[in-house]
Amino acid sequence: DVCSSDLKIAISDGSSPFGAEDQFYYSSQMLSLEDYHTILKRLCRRGYLNLSNSVIKHMKRINLKPDITAYNFVLLACASSDLPTAGTEALHILSLIHKEGIIPNVFSFINVVRACTRVGKPHLICDLLKDKKNDNMYFYSWEFYNAAITVFHQGGFYAEADSIYQAAVNKKIIQPWVAEEDLNNQIGRAHV
Repeated sequence: DVCSSDLKIAISDGSSPFGAEDQFYYSSQMLSLEDYHTILKRLCRRGYLNLSNSVIKHMKRINLKPDITAYNFVLLACASSDLPTAGTEALHILSLIHKEGIIPNVFSFINVVRACTRVGKPHLICDLLKDKKNDNMYFYSWEFYNAAITVFHQGGFYAEADSIYQAAVNKKIIQPWVAEEDLNNQIGRAHV
């Protein structure tokens, strides 16, 4: 097993052996990036956001740069957390990923949107897309819009899903849905 006995205790019951959920205790043994992925995966599935963040901070302290997989596990912790601040924390982490030059992927976006909807704050995503000062190009990608539309729809936030879809069409990020017959007519006219 990749974990010291202290880490096994911290991971198995969701709290540190000393009772503080926001502390990460570790042994002197050197762990690999994959070992940290394993630790984060165990924590995030239980929604232990503070402890997951402590693991990331520890990785940075020992000069082991977290990758997108490590950050995605923390974003999954946000999406699994019952903390009322989980949505804003997920947006903060996505901003941090951007500042560190790491490229988020569709899993990053899905978990950010899930975190916002889980705590009943889908407007955080809509507000983010309306913010003209936002310089994060990832918020204007097909993956982000697709994740937002899908998660909003699955969560019953239909108006928000439609709003995001309309914004994506208006920005020409996605093409509007066209019936097959209309598409065939358009293709036929293009070849004439």
